[in-house]
Amino acid sequence: MTIMDTALKTDINVGTRVECRDAYAGVVSGFVRAQGSPDISGIIIRRGLPFSKYIRLPISLINRVADRVVLLNINMKELKKLPAYRTDEEIKSDVRGALRGVEQLRALGQVDKMRVEVTDGVVRLQGSMASSSHKWMAEAVTRRVKGVMDVRNEMLSDTEIESDVAVAIGKDPGMHGARIHVRSFNGAVRLRGLEASEQQMAVARSIAAGRPGVKEISSHEML
Repeated sequence: MTIMDTALKTDINVGTRVECRDAYAGVVSGFVRAQGSPDISGIIIRRGLPFSKYIRLPISLINRVADRVVLLNINMKELKKLPAYRTDEEIKSDVRGALRGVEQLRALGQVDKMRVEVTDGVVRLQGSMASSSHKWMAEAVTRRVKGVMDVRNEMLSDTEIESDVAVAIGKDPGMHGARIHVRSFNGAVRLRGLEASEQQMAVARSIAAGRPGVKEISSHEML
């Protein structure tokens, strides 16, 4: 537990005053805890009455706690740029809705195969995409969703999957002399043995199954 964790747990309660470097910011409305951990990763600030606005504030933006006042290391202008607080489940639902609204992604059936995880407003995208352009399009759409703090784009395009699988197969000592063509569509990998024994194809399937982004495998041996 850090000194800041101790201060947050002992000196701050709901209703504690929060100040920017140059102005009053609001009061503490709640706490954000890292997923699966008791540690506090941020606080929720309520600004304004009667029409309150809630802001998620990362712990890194807290300078110190003095006389039961939370002092921030940003000014009011910077505070206003922070996204409004929303629960991770609300953000996840909206991210999926936003992705389904993009025809280029929906038409290829890619959205329902994506994995979307949200922790403290940070969205993690996982799965496979038909192309790099679709991969970055999904990230751009996600970043525009209200409440998103950041995006970790861990998706792989089919081109990246094909290259990775081919390199991994080529590095195996037992694949000497084999020629195997690799294709991927939304993570479904097809191996075509141009010059390869049954044993080499079996090894290739095993290697491909262990590579990131691969969802299923089929193979065809040329006679």
